[in-house]
Amino acid sequence: MAQLQFSGLQSQIPLLYSTVIMVLATAMTIMPPNAGFFTRVALPLTIILACAGRFLWWLKRVPAIVDADTARHWIKVQSRLACLIAIFCSFWTSICWLASVPAIRTYYPMFMAVGLFSAAFCMSSIRRSAILLLVSGLAPMLLTLIFFGHPFDQTAAVLVTLAAIFLSRLVMERHNQLVTLLILQQQMRELAATDPLTGLANRRRLLDRLECALAQGARPALLLLDLDGFKPINDRHGHAVGDDLLCAIAQRLKESAGDDQLVCRLGGDEFAVLLDTADAARARAVADRLLASFLEPFVLSDLRLRIGASLGYVVAARGEADSHALIAAADTRLYAAKAQNRRSATADVMVRPTESRG
Repeated sequence: MAQLQFSGLQSQIPLLYSTVIMVLATAMTIMPPNAGFFTRVALPLTIILACAGRFLWWLKRVPAIVDADTARHWIKVQSRLACLIAIFCSFWTSICWLASVPAIRTYYPMFMAVGLFSAAFCMSSIRRSAILLLVSGLAPMLLTLIFFGHPFDQTAAVLVTLAAIFLSRLVMERHNQLVTLLILQQQMRELAATDPLTGLANRRRLLDRLECALAQGARPALLLLDLDGFKPINDRHGHAVGDDLLCAIAQRLKESAGDDQLVCRLGGDEFAVLLDTADAARARAVADRLLASFLEPFVLSDLRLRIGASLGYVVAARGEADSHALIAAADTRLYAAKAQNRRSATADVMVRPTESRG
């Protein structure tokens, strides 16, 4: 859920900071000269520069794909910052209201309400943060209007409070709708990145995960595995048996690779395993486990099928950023291993698995 909320928040962050900047810049233009340089320029300009800096920092530093813990961290940080900015803006609005002439006082609560309502809408993927933003941002300004204002100002405070309550209700409904939509989108992405036969990840997910690992500066290892003798088994026993065999192989590969590794079916009888970070020794150890898993026959109903496999692997060089080059290198190793096995690969006959060296 945290990743889904982060995804919804991430698309709204530019709008949130842009709205705050525009509202403050507009409010500065109507400030009376007697308000003083600190109140009229220094305070709002500080907030504007802070928002602009945070906006640029967010675009450059926050990754598009994060794990659940990282998503929760960014949500917490952004929620706290949004509330702090809202409180700061609300106190500034109160100061401006007290320092302005009655003719333009009404504009400041209006600017503040518009900015806060827009910010709360941007934060609606995180319901609690959106409500807290409204409360913390509106409280200083509304208290100022109630205790220091005329009846008209007090009436305005009541109306703004009612509008905030109404918006809170909308935020809660939008939150539920947004979470439902994000869950559906996540399910669609899962389906698009999953092999329908075996339930393993497919080529698309492999590429995404590989590019993500390379972008983070890791040294992933890619292992490509191709079955030896699958076509004769498929032709002899039929496609249904062939499909069952592929599913059994997929399950055995997952058990051999380990829970933390991404096991994929690239298509046909070709599989892949991605280690997000590894050295040559670890990659070799996983390759040996994968190949050793083919030593035992696969039992399907009354059939005991033996099949071999060829495997080639490559570990990314430090600083490597080209996922296609890494796949091509692993593919070259796989073809070399396949050439070594080709002469002895026959249907229903176990071939001693081998892999390319180097």
